[in-house]
Amino acid sequence: MTDDEAARACKDIYNGFWLKWRQRRLDRHSPEWDTLYGEVRILCERYSFPLARGMMKAFLEELEERVREREGR
Repeated sequence: MTDDEAARACKDIYNGFWLKWRQRRLDRHSPEWDTLYGEVRILCERYSFPLARGMMKAFLEELEERVREREGR
């Protein structure tokens, strides 16, 4: 991983992915989940180094936790 790769990954993952999905009120049956997971797959393929994958995992877990909280689980 180069410094430029890390910078691009942080920008794409935070600005492109997180800011887009963080305020959405998703539920487990929402068709948007397919879109969200598709974006996760693309980003994980584009940035296959551990730092980027860890960021994606953490953001995805946070989104899933928010859904569970709204569903009362």
